[in-house]
Amino acid sequence: MPGNNPFDFPMHHQHPAWSWQGLVAFQDEGIVIVDSSGAYDNDSSLTGLWVLDPTSGDRWRVVPFGRAPTWSPDGMKLAFSVGQILTVNVDGTGLTQITSAGAHHFPSWSPSGDRIAYDDARHVWLMRADGSEPRNIGQVEQPGSRMPSWSPDGSKIVYIGYVDATFPTSRAEVFVMDPSGTNATRVTSNQTNDTFPVFSPDGQRIAFSGQLADGDSWEDLLPQVWVVNADGSEARQLTALGGYHPSWSPDGMSIVYTRENAVCDIPENGVLWTVDVRTGVETQLTTKWPERHP
Repeated sequence: MPGNNPFDFPMHHQHPAWSWQGLVAFQDEGIVIVDSSGAYDNDSSLTGLWVLDPTSGDRWRVVPFGRAPTWSPDGMKLAFSVGQILTVNVDGTGLTQITSAGAHHFPSWSPSGDRIAYDDARHVWLMRADGSEPRNIGQVEQPGSRMPSWSPDGSKIVYIGYVDATFPTSRAEVFVMDPSGTNATRVTSNQTNDTFPVFSPDGQRIAFSGQLADGDSWEDLLPQVWVVNADGSEARQLTALGGYHPSWSPDGMSIVYTRENAVCDIPENGVLWTVDVRTGVETQLTTKWPERHP
């Protein structure tokens, strides 16, 4: 174990997003060398946003940079963040920057395809898919709101809201609101810091990452994937060895996520996994690029 911090080792594959067409987009750090302290080097030919076909195993790089991709409903484009929001066709053409002033993160494409929700590191915003008509829909009664994601019918946006302290150090819980920014309703009320909430394809459940603030071991502090009914009932933990940034399969039977268990640099950690929502069985989806140690 490298030192005392469970997050010494980097994540290779992050921010997966499962499209309605069954493809998974994700961020690859392109890491090829990791030493015993967790320091690493990457290969620029491997970094960026990739698309994976989980059935065939085929994958291709869309762009050599970016994070937190989200799919357009027709599966033809990705929106993603580089501090600003950009869109690109899945074949890598048509790269377009659609935000400018400030810093913008975690885009989410609406089911109708005409709008994108995102955050400015303090509040949730909404804009047209071409970047026009941006407006802050974050709730004034909350110190901060982030990481928006749409319900399948477009009637709600799920997000994290900060509670119990001064933003941005306060604990985050899951909320839902109307796209107008009204009717905010708290979904979770737990002891974990919640991130990356996302509706199931039928709109009945919400998956999110939950992380304890303290525990008896480093393993207790790892984020885990949870699922809760949209009304806040029957919350349950799905993963056992670390789970971050969940995304539902089109049929709602599985969730893809990053196993964020960086206690040690082993092949199972820092890559994409899926978990069966009914059984809790976890299956490794991606593998690390071969690490070329000096």
